[in-house]
Amino acid sequence: GILDANPTVAVVSPNGRYIGDTVWAGKLLMDRFPNTGDVSVETLISGKCSVAISSTARREALIRAGLFDPLLRGAADFDLWIRVVRTGGKIIYHRQPLFNYRRRLNSLSDDKLDLLNNGLTVYQKHLSLPDVEDNERQWLEAAIQKQHATINVFLAKKALYAGNYAEALARLTDANALFRRRKLALVILVLHMVPSLLYRYVHFRYATEYAFLH
Repeated sequence: GILDANPTVAVVSPNGRYIGDTVWAGKLLMDRFPNTGDVSVETLISGKCSVAISSTARREALIRAGLFDPLLRGAADFDLWIRVVRTGGKIIYHRQPLFNYRRRLNSLSDDKLDLLNNGLTVYQKHLSLPDVEDNERQWLEAAIQKQHATINVFLAKKALYAGNYAEALARLTDANALFRRRKLALVILVLHMVPSLLYRYVHFRYATEYAFLH
């Protein structure tokens, strides 16, 4: 009905509800990803807007954008939405939850590091396009820098849980050169002074590495 009433709209991205193995079970996707402003190349790259895989799209808009990239192992939908907007497609939101998003342990979308690396691959792909504009290049370079820092934080947590203090310290220090977060700065300070105390605290609070990383 929304598409019928809005012929200029290419994709409608609805709200959804988390179910399954997640602390977000029962909550809405747009509670976690509230989305700020209109969907554009900039807001998609910056993460201000996210588009649900369970969206309704006009066939011609997807064909014009080139459909899914079969070479991408993950984040193929993210790549497609960027291309839809780049090729003139308008994406809007529908705030009503119209689907359930099941989270399952050990699924593809449950692997945080894999998700981060897949997103990085999409940014790098678009940065290498011959027709990338200067402003898009700036957005992509900033996103790549942030993604590398986020990956460093994740890998630092893995290193800390394993007791590899030097690696955890190096990765967090590198990440916080960009983020400049007080919490990370405090963790870095403790890693400098009494890393074993932080190690014991983490293992006391989180029974498994999985629980710590998720």
